[in-house]
Amino acid sequence: MEDSGAPMPTLSDSSAELSLAAVPAPRLSIRHLMLWTFCCAVYWALIREVNARSSTQLHVGLFGSIMTGADCTGVITLISMRVRGRPPLLKHPGHWLLSIGVISTLTVTSVMHTISSSIALMNPLDTDSWEFVVLRVVLLIPSVTLAFACTRIRDRSWKLLFMAMVLVEVPGFLYFFGIDLPTSYYRPWLKLVLAFAMVGLSIVEIKNGPRRDWLHWTGITAYLVSCRYFILPLLAPSIQ
Repeated sequence: MEDSGAPMPTLSDSSAELSLAAVPAPRLSIRHLMLWTFCCAVYWALIREVNARSSTQLHVGLFGSIMTGADCTGVITLISMRVRGRPPLLKHPGHWLLSIGVISTLTVTSVMHTISSSIALMNPLDTDSWEFVVLRVVLLIPSVTLAFACTRIRDRSWKLLFMAMVLVEVPGFLYFFGIDLPTSYYRPWLKLVLAFAMVGLSIVEIKNGPRRDWLHWTGITAYLVSCRYFILPLLAPSIQ
């Protein structure tokens, strides 16, 4: 039998993406809703313990627990899929947003609550204090994760959108190093523009494809809802 010596065929990137897309996410079921309820309850209990004396913070925490519970439910589901041999762990852009949401909660929120008493007493002009050092490191973690996601996402439109999201975070991070860029004032408006861009891109994908699983759309929805902290202050003057 003659050996042609030809190399074995390999999957191209596009073929590999199609084969990965053929691996479906588990269908949304009552167990996912129960897991979401459990995650919401745990986060809400932690917020109540930390902000027991502030009714305003409790209202914010109640709303935030809904989105945080969604993020945690999505990440737990993604991990369970990976454990059962359904790679990859983060296939769609929304999966990355779920992960970034959980990372933000576990790092930024927890550390901010832990050192909140020290932050209230620190000198805002003393940028070399240990509180500022901690804030610099912690606030950098979600941005680094977002930048890493840019290197892993293959879809060009989503890659450009994620890169823009990273650039928008740069002025806010530089502020903690005493560098106040002129663009800091426009940061909420830039976030609003990116939120509308994400909505437009999602509409195009719903209409034309590719098909995304419910975990992707959970991540997109949770991220857009998290933008309320920037959108509502912008709309408040016009509402009044």
